[in-house]
Amino acid sequence: MSAPSILPPPETVPIRIPFTGAINVLPGRVNAPPVHRRWNGHDRRSRSRLHRLSRDYDVLCTSAVDSVEIAAGLEASGFTDGSAQEYGFPGVFGLGEALFRLTPRLADRHPGRLPNPWAERPARHLVRGLTFALPGLVLVACLPSLNTTADRVTLVLAMLLGWPASQAMAFVGYALEGRRHPKAAAALLFLGLTVSILTAAGFAAVAQAFGASTPIAAIAAAEIVYVTSAAVVLVLSHELIVLAALLPGVTAAGCSWWAPDLPREVLVIGSVASVALVLIAALTICAGAWLSDLRVGLQVLTKHDLVETVFHVGYGLAGGILVTLPALGGFQTAAGGLALLPVIWSMGGAEWNVVRLRRQSFDLLNEAISVAGFERSVRQLALTSTVNYLAQLTALTGVLLTGMWLLGVEIIDQTFALALFASWLLGCGFYLALTVSSLSGVRTVVPCLLLAVAVGLTAYLAVPSPLAMLAAPVTLVLSLTPAVLRTVADPVRHM
Repeated sequence: MSAPSILPPPETVPIRIPFTGAINVLPGRVNAPPVHRRWNGHDRRSRSRLHRLSRDYDVLCTSAVDSVEIAAGLEASGFTDGSAQEYGFPGVFGLGEALFRLTPRLADRHPGRLPNPWAERPARHLVRGLTFALPGLVLVACLPSLNTTADRVTLVLAMLLGWPASQAMAFVGYALEGRRHPKAAAALLFLGLTVSILTAAGFAAVAQAFGASTPIAAIAAAEIVYVTSAAVVLVLSHELIVLAALLPGVTAAGCSWWAPDLPREVLVIGSVASVALVLIAALTICAGAWLSDLRVGLQVLTKHDLVETVFHVGYGLAGGILVTLPALGGFQTAAGGLALLPVIWSMGGAEWNVVRLRRQSFDLLNEAISVAGFERSVRQLALTSTVNYLAQLTALTGVLLTGMWLLGVEIIDQTFALALFASWLLGCGFYLALTVSSLSGVRTVVPCLLLAVAVGLTAYLAVPSPLAMLAAPVTLVLSLTPAVLRTVADPVRHM
């Protein structure tokens, strides 16, 4: 699968309802009991414009735990930075801080900490990471067989078909699951899976007609079916099934590495067997869905959801292009494929680190006493999280180099070193993208991905050398860094 654009939803997402002081949860979660507070009896406010505003939003101002909650309530009621400027403040958060300082508090200022929904589950994250990583071994095992342009283009196009589809299916599935429509989610995922199977079959036939070899066409079709089938299984929380189903393909890939003279059919049979098992698991999981559930799902999804789905498709497409740019540039496909392995292996760790960041930022928001303090602290958390991921990615790169040395792989040269560094930067970019996307910022991420694609393609056309591999990753990191700093500092995105 591709670098994820969406995290699995937390178990419970508590949100304060601004105008009641109660605690509720996102649709599809178990409701938490409301928190009742008592007024302390002291309320002496003047007739100035700011004081009148505090009376207009009496329950919001007197029940708020912090100024961020007041700012969120004002924004929900239509306040903008322009509205705040009418009261002499540069933005809504400045106005919220003033109202929070101005308004008498309730007697019970600390009703208790909100339960944190973002709990890390290392085993689950690592298993999900393996579902990203293990298919990469099969792909790398195919690289020595890519002797023709048709074979190379076939695998690249299969990736560019499968990844966007899996991202869109994951988003739709999580959206419906979160709104307590699991059968509707299963029905829509089944529909998407059916379309992907038909697309894969047609793609294989067209690839063969344009000169791709039969084994490569079969593996390309299997890739499309796998990424969409795995999306179904992962969304519906059956990660171990995917892991078990991948054993035949991984075993065949390992045999191909140990015995290079092994017929290619062994790799094909192993890969197809794994894909068939994942597909059967996905179809079985969706078996309880009916046509009526499909109609419910289509009714529940909003126009906003459809727009978000388009952006997740763009995420998968742009991410796939960034991964395949070295192959499109023709710079040692095998070297580029091997260099990507640490990035693929690191996806589970990336998810783990982002979930930890969300947990820490949620606690920080509960404890923050000022917006400025929250912004400063949460940016430090984001920096630490990124450094931790990069340390893990560096360690996995070391594992790759050690394994290559033990296996006697003689491919380490200047081009491979550049490919390895470019992949390391790409992993950093993907991690920043996942961080922003986890905070409902996929619309910010996609333009950055597309910019990196444009710069990368331009570099390959203008600079016909391996150095062109660095253009896209560097652009991605430079464009996403300010986006991360801006997005994580927005308190509303953490509520």
